[in-house]
Amino acid sequence: MKILKCLTAIFLALTTVSSLSAKTLDDQFIFSTVFITNESAQRQGTGFLVIRQVQEKKYLWCLVSNKHILLPAPIKPAETNRLAKGKISINAIRDGKVEKEEIKVILRDAAGNSFVKGHPNPSVDVAAINITFYLKPFLDDPNTSLFGIVEELFATRDFIRNSFVSVGDPALIVGYPLSLVEEGHVVPISRNARLATKPDYDFKNQPIFLVDSTVVRGSSGSPVVLPIQPYVWTEKHKINIGLIQENHLIGIVSGAIKDWEMIIRKSVSFEKTQVFSVIDSSNLGIVFKAETISETIDEFGHHRWAE
Repeated sequence: MKILKCLTAIFLALTTVSSLSAKTLDDQFIFSTVFITNESAQRQGTGFLVIRQVQEKKYLWCLVSNKHILLPAPIKPAETNRLAKGKISINAIRDGKVEKEEIKVILRDAAGNSFVKGHPNPSVDVAAINITFYLKPFLDDPNTSLFGIVEELFATRDFIRNSFVSVGDPALIVGYPLSLVEEGHVVPISRNARLATKPDYDFKNQPIFLVDSTVVRGSSGSPVVLPIQPYVWTEKHKINIGLIQENHLIGIVSGAIKDWEMIIRKSVSFEKTQVFSVIDSSNLGIVFKAETISETIDEFGHHRWAE
């Protein structure tokens, strides 16, 4: 009888683990991802919404992406109208239905004042813009829901070490590779990756780590997420299957490491050429750590609220 009970408990535990393993990415991370069109710089890429609590009942909504995606084009000499615009396509949930909404944002006003904040370190390719004002009509609508990634779900160095996250562990890259966007919605595409370097260490003395994955154009600015696990590591070689490890944002894609690049120049007229490049990727993606996102949001002067 004791053996039967033991076998039954093991069966139920394995069944629970199997059913939980079917869901690896929560809706919060799926619908927080947005498609960005930087009209001033003629660039497109991925971004995501981050929610920072700044007071007891006050929240800052930021759009996060890379500098090379979100920053407006440089101001040309003698340019009088310095206005720079962008567009973000988000997923709004109404009565359980996902609907695409497009929001026009001002990246820089006509006087040349930029609303995009870049990470203070010039080599850190992370930028953000406060879009709380632009989202207000949706946030005030009781029939509409928006998703954002709260900073409490950022994978800090302490979380990474305490959860024994390391080389070879799985990760998910969520975004719009090759700018693949649907018509009625902008539900992103998720691609598998593996942590190629230790995420709690700085690679090449930069706050980055590498992932083993094919990172193609359109993936810039994609959130990198640790999948849901039907267990929690409690010690180096011990897990607790009674607990669930939730999704955590571990970083943001910046680009890929090139294996080689071929430059082709085509003559189109006298003394005028077109330049093309053919690149072969090493299948290694560059990811800036989640902490760089918090440091960028700090530039708005609204620090996280502490109870």
